[in-house]
Amino acid sequence: MKFELKKIYKIKKASNIEKDILVCYKLIKKYLPKKNNFIKLWLKKFKKLKLKDYNEFKKTNKSNNKSMYYDIITVKKNTSLNLHIHTTIELIYVLKGKLYENRFNKIIPRNKINYIKTLPKGKFATKINKKGTFLVNDIGSAHNSYTRREKTILLVLWGRKHKILNKV
Repeated sequence: MKFELKKIYKIKKASNIEKDILVCYKLIKKYLPKKNNFIKLWLKKFKKLKLKDYNEFKKTNKSNNKSMYYDIITVKKNTSLNLHIHTTIELIYVLKGKLYENRFNKIIPRNKINYIKTLPKGKFATKINKKGTFLVNDIGSAHNSYTRREKTILLVLWGRKHKILNKV
């Protein structure tokens, strides 16, 4: 297994984003500096989602009509995760370590995600996400993530599924 998943909880009823993240905060505060503004920053990043996706989640607790979950994920050192396209929104906070990624420069339209076998022509940018970094992945964004010399621990809000691609 490439990563270890610690399930926090499934969002079931009308979401109170502030309440949801407060529950998570209590579980992750050991990774945070004593003085921090994690909750405020998480809410700010959440609002950077496309308005349509933000409103859908706020109203239904779903993204692209799929259930959403908060999880703590531990990715082992020297691990590469598959190239994939996001079928739901995804917010990540790096709790420990570094998460490297090769991010595709185009968004795949929703109506093509399920049918695509390879990515269209485009470029990849490499990025290093250090401890304390927030990542926002919109529906249709594509990338592969990996670790190097250390394990990486993440707080993730996601739908627990991606469209995996074998080729670029």
